[in-house]
Amino acid sequence: MERMDYRHEEFQFEEGSRIQVFDVAKKQETLHCHDCLELNRIESGTGNYIIGGKVYEICPGDIFVINNRERHLAVHKEPVRMTVILFSSEVWKDWYNQDYLKPFFQRTEDFSNQIRKKEEGYDKLDQTFSSLK
Repeated sequence: MERMDYRHEEFQFEEGSRIQVFDVAKKQETLHCHDCLELNRIESGTGNYIIGGKVYEICPGDIFVINNRERHLAVHKEPVRMTVILFSSEVWKDWYNQDYLKPFFQRTEDFSNQIRKKEEGYDKLDQTFSSLK
């Protein structure tokens, strides 16, 4: 993949909050990264997600795991709506050794940022999204 310019975004959490949950429907223009850990659930639409140099096909229901160093961008022609959960660095630095953070930091060569409906653990993660919303 050819080198692409990117932007480092500074995300401002609401005062006293370490986790932010919101819906996004606007088109992303620039490859970007930030100091947050991010989980995305695709609510509707199709396209591609570029994450850390890999390209994933977007389908409704897909969940994506993105760490604080991975440059990412959703690319689509039709509207894509996603629920985004961001975790501030205060949260994950305090919880770094927790097992549930391993997918963000401990990755094998065949790691996939994408979790599809048919995969083990999907239902539990999907329920977490629903309860946080």
